Amino acid sequence: MNQRLQRYTGIFIIVLSLLTVGQGVFFTYQNRQITRCQADYNEQFIEQLTARSNISESDRESLAKLFKDWLTKDPKNARRALENYLETKDRNDEQRKEHPLKELPKTAQC
Repeated sequence: MNQRLQRYTGIFIIVLSLLTVGQGVFFTYQNRQITRCQADYNEQFIEQLTARSNISESDRESLAKLFKDWLTKDPKNARRALENYLETKDRNDEQRKEHPLKELPKTAQC
C-alpha cells in the first residue's frame, strides 16, 4: 500500500508540475502579446502627439505675431496679421483632422 501511495503521489506531482509549466508558458505568451500591443499603441500615439504638438506650435507663433503686429497700430499690418492667423488656423485645423489621436484600447488585448 505504501508503494502505491508513493507512486500516485509521484504521478500527481509530475502532472501538477506539467500544469504549472503549461500555465507559465501560456501567461508568458499572453504577457508578450499585451506588451507588443501597448508598444505599438505608444509608438503611434507618440507620432500623433508630435504632429499635433508641431501644429500647436504653429498656432502659438501665428497668434503671437497677430498680437505683435496688432500693437504696432498700423492697420495694414494688423489686417495682414489677422489674415495670416486665420489662414494658419484653417490649415492647422485640417492638419489636426489628418492626425487624430488614436482611441485608447478598450481591453488589454489587441
